[in-house]
Amino acid sequence: MAKHKNKKIPPATPTGSTNIPEPNLPINSFNFRTHYNWLKTVTFEDFTNNYKDEKVFSETIIKIIHEIIPDLYDNYEDIFNNHRAKKTPLFHSHILTDDALKLAKKIAKLITNTNIDNDLYSWWQIGGKQGIRIVGVYLSDSKVFYPIFIDCYHLLFPNEYYNQTDYNKLGYSIA
Repeated sequence: MAKHKNKKIPPATPTGSTNIPEPNLPINSFNFRTHYNWLKTVTFEDFTNNYKDEKVFSETIIKIIHEIIPDLYDNYEDIFNNHRAKKTPLFHSHILTDDALKLAKKIAKLITNTNIDNDLYSWWQIGGKQGIRIVGVYLSDSKVFYPIFIDCYHLLFPNEYYNQTDYNKLGYSIA
């Protein structure tokens, strides 16, 4: 009679669940803090940040959590203090001014239900390749970035070459 070894069987993963890795954030004096419902979607004039469906929304959030936020922690000094974002993975990061700033403040009011206007911070767009941008405010004295909303189609700075899709037809929204 042959000896049988007891096999160790790993516990079953419940149907529909996944193992999501923790983002790897460096320890430094910078902080990414949320205060408002910055994932909320809105439509205002020619701007929208609605999604095609839940899959596109999920892919966007995963990219933000696993790429954009860790890159922001790694490069915050070059972006906010040294204004050398072009030399980082978040090369499309910059201060908002003029029409883009006015539009961002109007969208922020729709999302937060308050006027966010203070001389202690500056308005920023944070982003790298593939169009996803996080719009928020940076407080330089405490090195904190507060996201206000996502500009997933880069509509604060529309471009005829890149923004030809009718984004207002997209109907997946986050309340």
